[in-house]
Amino acid sequence: MNNVGFVTDNVHWTRDYPKDRGFITYTDTSGTHLLYHGKCGGRPQFLTDDLILEPGCKSPLILDTRGNVVRTISLEGAFSYAASRRTEAICVTNRKLFRTHSVKRERFGFYAVDTGELIAEVTPDELAEEQSWTAFSPDGSMFVVGSPLKLTLYRLP
Repeated sequence: MNNVGFVTDNVHWTRDYPKDRGFITYTDTSGTHLLYHGKCGGRPQFLTDDLILEPGCKSPLILDTRGNVVRTISLEGAFSYAASRRTEAICVTNRKLFRTHSVKRERFGFYAVDTGELIAEVTPDELAEEQSWTAFSPDGSMFVVGSPLKLTLYRLP
């Protein structure tokens, strides 16, 4: 949610766009607006009142509330959205899993919202069993990652 409305990955647009699998719908006081439709999609997240992250594509998209693609963040390999640091940065995790779904390798990349550039990277010393817990400090200067058994705190640039 932002101060005016909310976003969803509602698929009720499939009749209009039957070949597309991903949708971002923004609902505010003036109605429901389709901001994005395409071959990929995930759970949209507000980064600011005006910027939305679409994390479900090979390269995450940052859109504004009018549906314009503001930025594409180029990543290599499978990833998932981990957290955001106010309006400055987003964190995505890139991990490899064993067949048992336990983590083989995990890396967290921090990307500047305004440029899409990688600004920091964290690789935990101890891997979580399935997926690490993550959080930013309230002021965004630190990042914690780990599992219930061990959490590690990192200071960010």
